[in-house]
Amino acid sequence: MTRALGAMRSRRGRARRAGGFTLLELLVALTVLLLATVVIAELLDATSVLAAEAGRDLAAPDASWALARLRRDLRGAASAHAGAFATGAPLVLEGHPAGRVVYQRVGRRLERSLTSDSGAEATATVLEGVAAWSWNETAPGLVEIQLAVRLPGRGRGRAWQAAQSRLESHHLAVVMRGAGRGRSW
Repeated sequence: MTRALGAMRSRRGRARRAGGFTLLELLVALTVLLLATVVIAELLDATSVLAAEAGRDLAAPDASWALARLRRDLRGAASAHAGAFATGAPLVLEGHPAGRVVYQRVGRRLERSLTSDSGAEATATVLEGVAAWSWNETAPGLVEIQLAVRLPGRGRGRAWQAAQSRLESHHLAVVMRGAGRGRSW
């Protein structure tokens, strides 16, 4: 009889296990699944914010790139047209190997126009968010530039970015060395 009782118990145990999972096992599995979903959602959200910021950075290069370009153009030029510090006055560089180069503030953009010796003209936006632009030839061949750029804040939403934006000021003094002025100090 002991054998018959043992056989019945083992059949009942197998029947209970074959019937599915217990409620506690299901709750533990759902909790683990929920935690994994939350972690993945956070990673996807952070990735999308980084991708949006990288896209903005590619679309609008920072001021250091624009200043480096401006410095190269100034060093390659023989002369600059203008008078005293004139806010918004275009900077016209003559004697540049590539042709005539003009930097001008148009609204909130700093644009660079290049007119080659053949007369072909190409214009490109060098910098976005320009708040102030002025320049002066303080001595023959020495050009000083004042540039202020409003940098957008990081994060989500235009209102947040506007609230977090900051003004960055740059001062640049460059000696022009083009058109026979020499290549070294």
